[in-house]
Formats: sequence, structure tokens, C-alpha cells
Amino acid sequence: KFLNLLKSVFNIDGIFGQLIVVTHSPNIISNNIHEIIRIDYFKNMIKAFSDYDCKITEQDEKNFLNLSDRIKELFFSKSCIIVEGITEKMVLPLFAETLNIGMDSLNIGIMQADGGDTIKSLSKILNCFGIRNVPIMDRDIYNLAKNKEVYKDFIITEYTFFEEEYVRNILNNNRKHILLKLINLSEPDSNPLIQQKQIEKVAKRINVDDIEMKDYYLKDVLKNNNEKEILLVFTTWLYYNKKADFSMKLARTSNAIDIPYIYQVALRKTEKYAKY
Repeated sequence: KFLNLLKSVFNIDGIFGQLIVVTHSPNIISNNIHEIIRIDYFKNMIKAFSDYDCKITEQDEKNFLNLSDRIKELFFSKSCIIVEGITEKMVLPLFAETLNIGMDSLNIGIMQADGGDTIKSLSKILNCFGIRNVPIMDRDIYNLAKNKEVYKDFIITEYTFFEEEYVRNILNNNRKHILLKLINLSEPDSNPLIQQKQIEKVAKRINVDDIEMKDYYLKDVLKNNNEKEILLVFTTWLYYNKKADFSMKLARTSNAIDIPYIYQVALRKTEKYAKY
């Protein structure tokens, strides 16, 4: 059938030698990690990358297969960011636009891993194939790690997770009006209620225990101007609101000053990797 196709389309009777198929589809990449060879520029030279001498473990292979639809896309990238959650995956490309970093033009990818343990494995695989990457790990996951040395090249959030990082940055820069703007954009003409059970769960994770545990209305919390209260209630609101359209509104509402420092560092580092 293939020879018939060659004959009908190109008027070629056959091919003797190797055939190279060119495509932009990640589906061409083998599910067998040991069969993959990636060719790219490296230090002004053309270099072939494979898993040779990379000490790929059985667990690495499982992670590659389980997340193959995500990781294969990164084989076409110059550099990439690896994140834990869907919120970071949604907001970071928009944060990059705010910082005038062209992720598309620089061929920078972004991938959501399935938890902190997976990030380490994925970073290792990408490094094997010459894809420079910036893994971001949440502080709460990092604190539970027994061997922290393996995460020495990771960027660790200063606080527990993205939502706390974002709200603390807003408060530190006296930008509480951004929170009100986000309420009005996402739920216009309303005063959303945050339930006590949700607040209690987040309070344990971010170690806030000197705030009364009850239901809170978001706009009322802003009026009270108690920063610890604002921190807990708004972190809870963001934590339980992970819809894509909400995340995009958050990112587009944010100016450069509103982007937490560690995410700015991650984006700048990935930009540098893509350029050099």
C-alpha cells in the first residue's frame, strides 16, 4: 500500500535506504523510551540525545507511559516548566505574556505532573533528551521529602502552594484591590460565601490557627481589613476554585507586581534556557 501511495503521489517506484518522516505530531514518538533519539542544537553543535547512560528506572518508564500524552509534546520544546497543579499550568503562560516572555515564539513548553514525586522523574527524563527544564515544587510536598538533595535544582515555593503564594504577594504589595476586582470579574454583583469546613482544611495546611473558624463572605473580609483573615479566606477561595476560566481571569487581572517572585524566577530561567 505504501509503495502504491508513492507511485500515485510522487511517481516513485520504491525507496532503497532509510526513510525519514517529518511531522509536528507528538504521536510519532515511540511509547518505548529506549527507542527514542532526539536531535537538537547544543552549544552550537548538533547533538543526538537518548536514554543511554541515563539510568532510567522502571518507575521512570511507568511515568513516561502514564503521562506520555503530556510529555511527548515537550520533545518539540527548547525548554519547559514542570508544575504540580492545573492552576499553575493555566496561569503561567499568561503571566509570561505580562512579563513579555514569548513562550510560543521561544518554543517553551509547560507540563502538569501528577504530584511531587512524579516531577523528579519527569525532569530526569527530559534532561536525558536534552530538554532543559525548570521544575516547580510546592513547599508542603518538599517539606515531606526525606532526601531533599535530589531537589537541589528545583524551584520550591516560599509558601505552601500557589494560592497562598499569590495571596501573600498581593497583601505584601498592598494590592488588595486586585482581590476585589477578581471577585467582581468572576462573580459580579455577589458576595461569595466561603464555608467553614473549607476554611478549616486550608487553615491546617497553611498553619493559620488564630482566626475564628466560621463561614465568611469575601467582600466583608476585605472591609474588615484583617490581613490574617484575608490571607486565610482568600487562599481558601482560590484553592477551591480551580476552573479554567477563573484561573485565566486571575492571571489576566494580575500585573507584573502581582506575580509571585518564584514564578517570575521560573519563567525568566526557562526563557534563558530557550535562548541559549
